[in-house]
Amino acid sequence: MKISSDKRSANIWKILTAASCGLVFSCADGDIEDIKNYVALNNAVSINIEPMPKVLNYKPHEYRLNSLRDPFGFTTSPQTLANPTPSKRKNISPTRQRKIAALENYTLSSLQMVGIIERKNLVWGLLRTPANRVVSIRLGEYIGKRYGVVLAINEDRIEIEEKILNDSGRWVRRNNSIQFSK
Repeated sequence: MKISSDKRSANIWKILTAASCGLVFSCADGDIEDIKNYVALNNAVSINIEPMPKVLNYKPHEYRLNSLRDPFGFTTSPQTLANPTPSKRKNISPTRQRKIAALENYTLSSLQMVGIIERKNLVWGLLRTPANRVVSIRLGEYIGKRYGVVLAINEDRIEIEEKILNDSGRWVRRNNSIQFSK
């Protein structure tokens, strides 16, 4: 007589269930007096629990974006860029009546310093462009899209002074650098 696999697995489960019940009940000998003592002792000890503090009603704060400037937006209008108001301090607006240098077509973050060359007290910085060309630059040359001028060329960085428009349309100086990358 052949037994199907479904009946066989059902029989195996019945046997395993009976065996595990037998093991569980054989371990219990009926002596649970120590557990009863433990529960009675714990019920006798009283614990003072402080009541929960009152929850204050949440008062939401209304946040209005209209009165604040956008932290990610362009801070000066195109009209201000075209016709900036003159600074009351020394005129530091960028010179626009000159030939644009090749490195002024790139942002500083897209350029990598790859080395320096020194010859007869002259120092050139070597920069790699996004087009993977290596270009040299000297002190006083223009670099970057923000009217940057090279102030110093060191072994580990090229120091640059940029001129940017602030929120009021005035030109301000900002120091920046391109670090040497291996």
